[in-house]
Amino acid sequence: MDWKSRVRSAFDSETCPEDDVLEELSEHAERLYQKCLAEGCSLEEAEANLAAQLEVWRGEAPRLQRVPARRAAVVLPSPTSASPLAGVWQDVRFAARLMRRQRAFSLLAIVTVALGIAATTTLFSVARGVIFDPLPWPEPDRIVRLLETRGGRSPDAAAPATFTNRTFAAWRANAATLDSAGAWSSYMATLSSVGGQERVRIARATAGLFSVLRARPLRGTLYTEANERAGSNRVAVISENLWSRRFGGSDDAVNQMIQLGDAAYRIVGVLPADTAFPDDDTMIWIPLFVSPTGGQPPFHAIGRLRAGVSPEQASAEGTARGRAFPGDMMAMVFFGSDGPVDVAAIPLLDHVTSRVRPAIVIFLCAVGLLLVAATANVASLQIARGASRRREIAVRIALGAGSGRVMRQLTTESLMLGFAGGAVGVALTALAIRALPAVLPPDFPRQDNVALDAVVLGFAACAAVLSSLVFGILPAMHAPRLDVAAGLGASSRTATGRDAGRSPVRAVAMTAQVAVASVLLIGAALLAQSFRELLAADRGFDPSRVLTARLILQDAGYTPAGRAEAVDHVLQRLKRHPDIRYAGVATHVPLTPRTSSSAFKMRGSTGQTIEVQAARITVSPGYFEAMGMRFSSGHGLQEADTAASLPVVVVNQAFASRYLDDTPVGEILPVTIKGRKGWHVAGVVEDQRSIDPSMTSGPAYFVSYRQTGNEFGTVVNVVLQTSNRPEAVASDLRTVVRDLDPALALEGVMTMNDRLRTGLAAPRLYAILLGSLAASALIVAIVGLFGVLSYAVSQRSHEIGVRAALGATPRQIVRLVVRQAAAITLTGLTAGVTISLMTFGYISTLLYGVRPYDARTFLLVGVGVLAAAVLAAIVPARRAARIDPLVALRAE
Repeated sequence: MDWKSRVRSAFDSETCPEDDVLEELSEHAERLYQKCLAEGCSLEEAEANLAAQLEVWRGEAPRLQRVPARRAAVVLPSPTSASPLAGVWQDVRFAARLMRRQRAFSLLAIVTVALGIAATTTLFSVARGVIFDPLPWPEPDRIVRLLETRGGRSPDAAAPATFTNRTFAAWRANAATLDSAGAWSSYMATLSSVGGQERVRIARATAGLFSVLRARPLRGTLYTEANERAGSNRVAVISENLWSRRFGGSDDAVNQMIQLGDAAYRIVGVLPADTAFPDDDTMIWIPLFVSPTGGQPPFHAIGRLRAGVSPEQASAEGTARGRAFPGDMMAMVFFGSDGPVDVAAIPLLDHVTSRVRPAIVIFLCAVGLLLVAATANVASLQIARGASRRREIAVRIALGAGSGRVMRQLTTESLMLGFAGGAVGVALTALAIRALPAVLPPDFPRQDNVALDAVVLGFAACAAVLSSLVFGILPAMHAPRLDVAAGLGASSRTATGRDAGRSPVRAVAMTAQVAVASVLLIGAALLAQSFRELLAADRGFDPSRVLTARLILQDAGYTPAGRAEAVDHVLQRLKRHPDIRYAGVATHVPLTPRTSSSAFKMRGSTGQTIEVQAARITVSPGYFEAMGMRFSSGHGLQEADTAASLPVVVVNQAFASRYLDDTPVGEILPVTIKGRKGWHVAGVVEDQRSIDPSMTSGPAYFVSYRQTGNEFGTVVNVVLQTSNRPEAVASDLRTVVRDLDPALALEGVMTMNDRLRTGLAAPRLYAILLGSLAASALIVAIVGLFGVLSYAVSQRSHEIGVRAALGATPRQIVRLVVRQAAAITLTGLTAGVTISLMTFGYISTLLYGVRPYDARTFLLVGVGVLAAAVLAAIVPARRAARIDPLVALRAE
């Protein structure tokens, strides 16, 4: 192309510059054209860019006629530098073409980034919804949960966060630190109204509960403190859910009568769904009266702090109010002590999430490590690919592309990969969030608050951009330091071969991937071993082949004695079943909440009077056999134990160890049950442990319902030990109950193994989740190691050919590549083990039966990671061993 003629044609005869200026413009036009091609433009784009430049010069013709030669190109504006964003669209299009040409690399990078983004964003959405988002009530930071202890002891019951009525009443009457206080206790009852019968959860609550929450009725009104006393307490507030289902959302629901068990209540209002408390399952609220004189079972309590008051100040006032009154027997029954009182006011959000907060924080760190591994993986691959593009970059720089322009192009390519990976990661996050309800334990707090919203999407976008910049900036930083002459003069393979396996940045990236995978794998192995120990732990009973169910007696219209007759009838029918070995009933079974307790005083082994606090569990003969409990001494309750025989009890090992001497069988407990005093210890049964086997059920004693006046409560637990699969007799159990009385109901028909698995849902989830993250990190590390070693082999083919020509055997060449992989892996393992030893003390709260520094686990993970790395190196190593030295040398 005749550049001078091309430039002259842009001017007319009157405005054409002098020859020396025209010569300078021609040289500048040629440089612009070559620079545009160097930056990845097509010929059409380069021609369009040149035409735009000529148009600018045509408009500046008068000025060009006045400037000295050799300064014309300097003083004139250029459309390629007019805007900082000029050429960005060209970069994007070039990056898209490169992604299409290198589909395998692009797909690998996108999938790697997507895994890291998806895991991190999912955990961020959980953390935000559960522990970061405020509670849905006005000024939620002022709402506190009120907890009471006596003598440093919490209640030995299902829900340790309870409060006594005397402390609550005294504080509520004259509180200086609280605007309002509310109390409640929950239970299940049968609702009879429009639409038939159903079992619903009911909260018996003070009117102050609504004041604390600043609740407003959706329809009608809320009851007040005046409704808490007898005579005006037959009112109820129903949930929006129940109002929609049972009453069709009609305003006529207000003032209708509903039947709860054997009592009738008038609906006065509807509570909005977003105000439901203590949980979304609560359907009805009825008044709770708090007696100021004591003698009332404990309940739960919350309060709203006055403006400017801290939880510590409220705790101090609550403690002072509670200590102003002496203890009573009810406090002794539930706390095992009647004082001194200590009250704690804890922010409600902290209390609600206290059980899961440590796990969420740990897993946030884990997914952060996975994202680091994914970023390091792509960075190492980008650097390897940058080495193979060394000649291309050198040509660009030689044709006039500046270092900043090259860096911008490489960064744009990385951003394209990052955004593509981020988009796939967001799609995976949406699927994960949708699957969360099926994965999370049923009692996982605030799981309905987890959603893919604008904040989560913004977080994903930021994570994608930051990751892209990290794995894009490393190869981009190499461009300005490139020796153009060496890049143009040397073979691509020879030039990159020197760097393929020896780049310090790439070695650090690969080492980081191995370290992250090691940390996650060690954590996952510890959690898996802990879960296995939890499953196999001895809980003092045999859960295999045991079926349990709750028999609801309260709605059948039975007298207390009639309930015992119904239970007798059910037991006799079940004992005749050919597949049932033992059948029994109890007011409480292991792995379920226990709410009953008793207290009395007796003379200890040293002669002093001691206070006894223990659970009293009423059972039938055969219950211990059905549950597979073991006796350490004595025997269980017999069919011959009746109201006319000697009153006997069975105590557990915790009771015997704490309150009795070395020979507990035959001792007499001075407790009065149904008018009978002086109960003889017939046997000692081993302790029954809860979901956490390190926690026993506490002191307990068992009595036969045949010796307590043949009376049962409104709910009893049926326990069956079967010869085969317990699920097979579930339908027969329902048939027996239905044949006896259709008004009787069964709830919670479940095997003990299922109860155990349900209770272990959280540790199982933690093990699976961290295991998945660890597997992803290991895959990322292996793929990254495989990819970089493959690049290294391809770029070192000349070197390997020389080695082979000089006599190196295939085994020696394989050893060369495997040794490189082993060095990286051992360095990463050392770093990972060091990090684990420094930080794994934090996961000790999630472990049972295994130490966080278990040497066997560390050793097995190390061997496994090293073996995986060797496997990743085998294919590139064998490929290197098959290189023909003649072909490799001829290619140079």
